[in-house]
Amino acid sequence: MTIRRSRGRNRFSRLNARINSDVFLTKTLTLGTDIYFTNLNYTLQDDGVNATTAPRYLALIKAPFLVGYSYTDDGTQLTNTLNDVDELGVSNPLALLKNAENTNKQYRFGVSLAPKWDITDDWAVEGRFSYSFNNSKSHYFSPMVGVAPQVVGNQVWRIR
Repeated sequence: MTIRRSRGRNRFSRLNARINSDVFLTKTLTLGTDIYFTNLNYTLQDDGVNATTAPRYLALIKAPFLVGYSYTDDGTQLTNTLNDVDELGVSNPLALLKNAENTNKQYRFGVSLAPKWDITDDWAVEGRFSYSFNNSKSHYFSPMVGVAPQVVGNQVWRIR
């Protein structure tokens, strides 16, 4: 059995359990069994070279003097309101870190039975019967404020 957890913005937890056994039913008949269960839960931000929704990459390409929060009307103080896309069309990485969601949950269960019949010392018949069940649920949300429109091919996708 394995249990692993991590904390922080990118959360990850995993549980693995596996049972293997060989049961000798008679002198010539053996039954091998394998039962396993896996549970994965993780929350990850986009990563890599994505100029729209990858906060780490956006933090590298965005000018450092363009802050993530907006100023008051007179321009003297910062507010708690997140800035929208800047004048160059670059997304606000802080808006993605605070408001974007990307969660994934996976469950996997499997059973395998392997009977073996030793007819003689030189001859044996064996087979394997398996069943596997996999369930995956994903959820992705990208905020409207602070994220540039995505360009796919020659179409512009705007979040409304």
